[in-house]
Amino acid sequence: MYLINQNALVTDVIYAFDTKSQQWVLPVINGTGPNRRRGVQAVSDNTGKIYYFGGNSDYITTGSPTANVTRYNTLNILDTAQLSWSIGSTIDAPSPREGYSATLFINLIIFIGGRENSYNGQPFSLVNISQIPVYDTQSSKWYLTTVGGANVSNRHSHSAILAQNDLIIIYGGVSEGGVPAPQQLIALNITSSPYQWIVPTTSYLSLYAMPPPLSLHSATSVGKYMIIAFGNITNITRSASLSIYLLDTTNWTWVTTFQPSNPINTVNIGNNLILLSHI
Repeated sequence: MYLINQNALVTDVIYAFDTKSQQWVLPVINGTGPNRRRGVQAVSDNTGKIYYFGGNSDYITTGSPTANVTRYNTLNILDTAQLSWSIGSTIDAPSPREGYSATLFINLIIFIGGRENSYNGQPFSLVNISQIPVYDTQSSKWYLTTVGGANVSNRHSHSAILAQNDLIIIYGGVSEGGVPAPQQLIALNITSSPYQWIVPTTSYLSLYAMPPPLSLHSATSVGKYMIIAFGNITNITRSASLSIYLLDTTNWTWVTTFQPSNPINTVNIGNNLILLSHI
């Protein structure tokens, strides 16, 4: 992020948007927050706390062409009610990493995949996706859980949502060698003990409804739908995605029509255009 007309990096980490005044503001926050980082995912709970784990700094975040990549494993916590920074427990914290996904389930933050520091002379290695660190926001403790079920591929730069059926659904991501992860759509059953990986069999209503392999995209859960937007196409084309895709998570079907709860009008997706109706 650059300051307009100054060709200089934005140094502030937190900005806020006031929905009443429709204005951006720069909040004054007490305590010491993190430096500029990328490759992070943040989650917020119902007490107004935002949890911000790990990430990396490099020449892009520092503006220095000689900067080395530094990965972090600190859990920075922003209390939006008190406007203050604090740091979560470091006891049993996972390795420094970035490019993971973070999903809040009740009081548990579940961190999946990503890239960590490598010890074999390489700049990074992929995190073992079957070893999942979890942070309990109530007890402020870390623990590591081993996942069973299907054999799924390690990845980074994927997306994750918590679906209505208490599955964490993951789409996309990049595997070893910068190639797309072999199973683009996977799901984690977090109601079983231990957690179980699932590789759903999907269908599609139209060829254009099914997304290409993606990374660095966004995903949102709305009712029974997983909405995937934009990102990088990671197959041979290596281009930016301009499209939005819908997955009906109740039957694992890629669809082109959004049917909201208590609808007045449906929302149709086509030609990279989403038409929103009042509900």
